[in-house]
Amino acid sequence: MAAGEIDAPSLRDFTNAAWLVRDNLDHADHGLFLIGEDGQPLVWDGVRKAPASSADVIESRSLMGRYVLPDGTKAATSLHLIAERYLDQSVILINHGRQKR
Repeated sequence: MAAGEIDAPSLRDFTNAAWLVRDNLDHADHGLFLIGEDGQPLVWDGVRKAPASSADVIESRSLMGRYVLPDGTKAATSLHLIAERYLDQSVILINHGRQKR
């Protein structure tokens, strides 16, 4: 990941890397995946620039990023949180810019 050598399409399509995680230390559900009204995990639709059901959006899922949902909920993708925890910040910024959508 640090070298930018990740299989982004496989991570996007077949893992929970793009799922949104609640990112609010003061909330009881901090660190849990956000679930939509359809019961499916939420992802960030990079085309519409909005949260969407993981069942409806595949190719335009964002793998990296922090977002504020329309209701004010702060979230980040699962992969983004892993990268923040285990990689140097400069690597995250470089790889975020290279992300294929």
